Amino acid sequence: LNRDLLKRLRLICSRLDISIGVRHGDTPQSERLKQSRNPPDILITTPESLQSLLLTKYLYVALRHVKVVIVDELHELYYNKRGAQLSVGLERLRAVAGEFQRIGISATIGDIGEAAKFLCNERECRIVESGQKKETLIKIEMPKRARVEHDAFIEKFNLDKEAMARIEHIAYLIGESKATLLFANTRQIVESLGNKLLYYDKFEPFGSIAVHHSSLDKEERIFTENAFKEGKVKAIIATSSLELGIDIGKIDLVIQYGSPRQVTRLVQRVGRSGHTEEETSKGRIIVANVLEALEAAAIVSLSKDRLLEKRRMQKDAFDVLVNQISQIALEYRSIGIEALLRIIKGSANYSDITAEKLAPILDFAREHRLVRIDGKNVGIGSRSRNYMIENISVIPDSIRFVVKNVSTNKTISTLDENFVFNSIEEGTTFITKGLVWRVVSIDEHTIFVEPSADMDAAAPDWEGEDIPVTKETARLAFDLLLMKNLEKVRNIMDDGAYSACTQLIEEQSKHFDMMQN
Repeated sequence: LNRDLLKRLRLICSRLDISIGVRHGDTPQSERLKQSRNPPDILITTPESLQSLLLTKYLYVALRHVKVVIVDELHELYYNKRGAQLSVGLERLRAVAGEFQRIGISATIGDIGEAAKFLCNERECRIVESGQKKETLIKIEMPKRARVEHDAFIEKFNLDKEAMARIEHIAYLIGESKATLLFANTRQIVESLGNKLLYYDKFEPFGSIAVHHSSLDKEERIFTENAFKEGKVKAIIATSSLELGIDIGKIDLVIQYGSPRQVTRLVQRVGRSGHTEEETSKGRIIVANVLEALEAAAIVSLSKDRLLEKRRMQKDAFDVLVNQISQIALEYRSIGIEALLRIIKGSANYSDITAEKLAPILDFAREHRLVRIDGKNVGIGSRSRNYMIENISVIPDSIRFVVKNVSTNKTISTLDENFVFNSIEEGTTFITKGLVWRVVSIDEHTIFVEPSADMDAAAPDWEGEDIPVTKETARLAFDLLLMKNLEKVRNIMDDGAYSACTQLIEEQSKHFDMMQN
């Protein structure tokens, strides 16, 4: 949730004379009790917190009044295990509240039929499309030479001429725009590039820039979002943490550093600029080499034809199912196997499951003391509650170290254990929030740091960073190279990118001709 978005929503609800509640992991117990005694007309929650709601005595009563469930950004859920968890969660909610209307919202679903099946299963479902094509202007650019080469800057960061040109060009674009979002695909690139841009601003002032990603402390992220909205920060460099609907004000330019890797990501990111139906969304893709340029060109071409990545829902993910069975046992204390099967089969992810398929899964859960089997009933196992607390989310987790400023004791960010074990000890430096910090001490899972002027610091590695490329994107990029069909994307490339691609195609065509002969 964004505080400003919540403030606006509260205002709208007050004018409509309806109440609103917010439920997430940090909601105080007093507020939860208040919501249960005076159920709000609108409850904003997450798939994970829904699981908690179903197991909370006071709020469970309030859930009986649910009439409508809206799943925003449906494209982020329908194909993965988090979506499978939500799907069963909605069936558990239906068992409490009865049938309710289900509404899914998204601007970037590649397979609308699959998403509709995920949300509604066999229920009547109507697909509503806007029918209006959003106008976008996207350019792929490959800067070759900086207008002014700052030798001190190049030497400090050990850059080649092309890297210097990219930094200068990004700074120029930010300087020329009013509000810019700069996306990179990994947190490591965000930190490294953010650090260089923050330092470059001292050589050639272009406007303030801030770093934003999921490993930064929540308060740091909110501060950055508000500062950007108020015009105190001119640009934010971010990962997918700002890809979706967080309200950070009007944006007139989106820059993608490197290939966006996926059509959906490009559409979501560039769509953050000109964020109304009437305005044009403007994006620049800054690439470092020819292969990145060809891949980006393929993705832009697919985006113009609205050929988004098609994804299939997670069918029969039994690890998620064991998780949900254990939670259902806690919810009901004792439930008949037939009633349990009806709840599970209501989910499209598990619609094919039978009593025969369910039996070994129940045996597995019983053997691990996650449930107790008493004849034809499933009850609470000795490990059910602890298992639920430790596995409320199916999002993969890793051991994180908290980074704190030693002088203020304020949390800055978190680091993955692998980076800490391999690269961090007292006296070493690293980059987070785009700034360099020196490690003062390490205590349990907390790293105390102080600001440093050392430019040789490393940007941290985080797990789960790679973005896959689909077969369709790879094939189209190869076709541009193999079929010498670059003219079809000429209008979306600058001269630098187009000439570099043309040169590579001419060089490689000799080898293709030899292969054909």
